[in-house]
Amino acid sequence: MIITVFGGIFGLVQNDQEDYSHRIWTLPVGIILLSTAFIVSKLEQGKGRDQMLHLVSLFYHSLSQIGPMERYE
Repeated sequence: MIITVFGGIFGLVQNDQEDYSHRIWTLPVGIILLSTAFIVSKLEQGKGRDQMLHLVSLFYHSLSQIGPMERYE
């Protein structure tokens, strides 16, 4: 994210001072990469939630085999 912001600003400044700068592509490429990472992380949260519920269920099942326990909510 920092590279996107500073690289984009640097590219815009160089674009103002010169005719064209290739560093200006840092801004749109960085925004696309950041949004892709955000969307993928949101889509994968559902899978992670299911796995976490399975682990918690396994944990409580293992504890119940050791002895009686109370579950606080």
